[in-house]
Amino acid sequence: MPCPHALQHRPELRLWQAEHPALSAALLQRPELGVRPPGKPLPAHLEGSRLGRLFGLWLRQRDDASRSTPKQALVRALKALPAAELRAQARRQAALALTGGWNHWVWATPSASIAAVLGLPLDSLSDQRWLHEQLRAIAGALQDGQAGAADPACAALLQSLATPAAAAAPLQACLHRLGPAQHWPGGVEEFEANRLALLWQSHEAGAALLGNALARLATEPALRRPGRMLDWLPTLLREGGGVRNTRRFALESLEIGGVRLRPGDALLLNLAGKTTEADDVGFGAGAHRCPGQDLALETAAAALELLLAYQDGRRWPTPTQGVTLANAYIPAFIDPQEHATP
Repeated sequence: MPCPHALQHRPELRLWQAEHPALSAALLQRPELGVRPPGKPLPAHLEGSRLGRLFGLWLRQRDDASRSTPKQALVRALKALPAAELRAQARRQAALALTGGWNHWVWATPSASIAAVLGLPLDSLSDQRWLHEQLRAIAGALQDGQAGAADPACAALLQSLATPAAAAAPLQACLHRLGPAQHWPGGVEEFEANRLALLWQSHEAGAALLGNALARLATEPALRRPGRMLDWLPTLLREGGGVRNTRRFALESLEIGGVRLRPGDALLLNLAGKTTEADDVGFGAGAHRCPGQDLALETAAAALELLLAYQDGRRWPTPTQGVTLANAYIPAFIDPQEHATP
């Protein structure tokens, strides 16, 4: 039987897999493993597109030491955002999204909440749907689609984030104060690209967390405990209810537990389950640990608490087959009220 603490070869995926989260936690700390293959800063299909240019500036796609200063500034800015303001926006956007049905609620609430604290005016269901369409266009392009098709979406979102009103929004104000453009090697362009990255990272990952939480609450009434959602969500992550895995690439030749890796070899790291460390790895670890962890948890918890406090007479939805992504699963839902017999 293979040792769960060792790398397992997955020839059908052309990679090595770290199944045990404790091994993943250790590997995420290794500087010889990067987020992109050596010499390939962009996926080939993104080259020459506006999305490709932005992708190459996102901190989560960079390993170079010159990005340590803006990373630290970004972390300070995110920690400075008042949790009460984020929770208030999350409740507001969750209440609005619920009028669009359960599936819209799952997908729209996380990104709309982050967009709101970044200054996008989202005051109607159509505003939320517009935001979702832009993010869906980017998602399609990143998943080996036509990158050029996402360029108008990138332009529209960047323009919305650059208005004077947006600059005064809570999260943008923190960014301008604690991580201004002059702290970024690429200046204004890189600063703006990473504002968009914050919004993008709330899209699929946020929907995975909120969707899996809704599925569990819908099928397990004992979990519906008002005031406890923020405490419960880390348990859900350990059970695979968020981002389940991430990839790393060998930047140089190295050996891991007897396995000899060559430059460019890919590793799939499991993020679900309990580690032997004090912290779990649901939001990653090491240099690329997600700086938006608190934002994601607070947003999802606020939306779920609103749901528990005020259901608007709805019955709980029925989870059904959803979307399987490379790193997460997002359930879909059937609304019993929409399928009730007259």
